[in-house]
Amino acid sequence: MSMLDVAMHINQSSLNIAIKNGDFFNLSTGDCLQLLKKEYAVELDWLKTAYSVPGPTSERFNTLSPSLHLYDTEFDEVNRTLVSVLSLRWIYNKDYDTFVSHQIPHIKLTRESFNWISTFFHNRIDDSSGDDIYSLITSIIINDLGKSESLITEFQRVTNINISRLNHDMILYQVVGKYPHLVPSISQLPPPHKADLILGIQLGAEFNFGQLAQAENVPASLLGVAAMKGHTHAFDLRFMEQILDIAGAAGHVDHICAKKLTEPVFQAFKNVYDVSIGIIEGRLGVREAYDLNLRKRVEL
Repeated sequence: MSMLDVAMHINQSSLNIAIKNGDFFNLSTGDCLQLLKKEYAVELDWLKTAYSVPGPTSERFNTLSPSLHLYDTEFDEVNRTLVSVLSLRWIYNKDYDTFVSHQIPHIKLTRESFNWISTFFHNRIDDSSGDDIYSLITSIIINDLGKSESLITEFQRVTNINISRLNHDMILYQVVGKYPHLVPSISQLPPPHKADLILGIQLGAEFNFGQLAQAENVPASLLGVAAMKGHTHAFDLRFMEQILDIAGAAGHVDHICAKKLTEPVFQAFKNVYDVSIGIIEGRLGVREAYDLNLRKRVEL
């Protein structure tokens, strides 16, 4: 090993090393969570103050929720975010039974659809360096930071700009664009991956996957997707992050499965991917893609 290799190894985080050694997907859940806490300490602290829509009372399980395990307190957004990361492990390890374990039977994600997701992730993630996986995990961790009241307050303190009335995706875009030091994990990414991640954040601020999945958008909303031409990798990263976001959406009430990524939800998001990638690759115009999504939505 050269001195440069030694220096690079020393500068790598424990999470990076675990990913590059192939250990990340084989760690116990507890060890994985501790690794994430160490790597993303600042970001997870921001998430503790994220607003949360009241929902069902957390179910009781034999294992502690991620938030209880790490902080001895229930923080809803911490739980949702970390269950999204755990969902990445279930997908990567092809653990269908865990992924769907508490889903409602008649809308449960089919094994065929789960296999599609798993194949998609494996085909889009370059394992050779570990950078794709690290970038995807970072994307998951920071995705909902725009909901953090303490982050919004700190941003206003250091910039004198009030962004509290923006939607949470636009808040995150403003933070990483104007004062990225508040989200230190971004600086750990290699430049190409950092650029892709920020492109995905920008897309999220302009284009809502969920609204298009429900056919609630107007055609003009797809213009943000058109701007991703030439950036297929960045779009794929964003799509994977969105799939994982849904997978962890009920993590504050059920942390042992991907409760919300059911078959109907997946099919709607797959339609969004198909029409969006058609725009990005130049096979579909914006209006054509919008109409196609409407037809596919009716077929569900």
